[in-house]
Amino acid sequence: MNYEKQPESLQTTPISSEISVYRGDLTKGGMVRVREILFKAFPKFPNESFEVLKDRFKANGFSDERAIDAVNNVIDTYEGWDKLPNIANFVQYDKKQRVFTYYELLEMYKDNAPDQRKINLSKYKQIEIEGEKVYTRMA
Repeated sequence: MNYEKQPESLQTTPISSEISVYRGDLTKGGMVRVREILFKAFPKFPNESFEVLKDRFKANGFSDERAIDAVNNVIDTYEGWDKLPNIANFVQYDKKQRVFTYYELLEMYKDNAPDQRKINLSKYKQIEIEGEKVYTRMA
């Protein structure tokens, strides 16, 4: 296998080299569950702030799973014992996974496999981002 550097025209890169692991929509049922968890942990959290949080989750493309995980993450990590969490504590939460172009995989294997073994693509899933095929490592 030839690991020489590919011409610039063949080295395409996605807009971002990371993507969120979450997919799906934010539903009313999901927000009911978020509300239950949030108010159980933070009973003094203002209803007005919850409405803003709900709007920010929608605006930031949260799914039910990501919204619930965000609330659980704040519960697990919040250290403001004498105050309530703010919207940013929830909205900043995401789990991301690295994506690679085919040529980035070639470079990784070139550096990590001096015997020039073939890339084991069964460890990667091909996905498409904005019309470009990229790979992400499967868990």
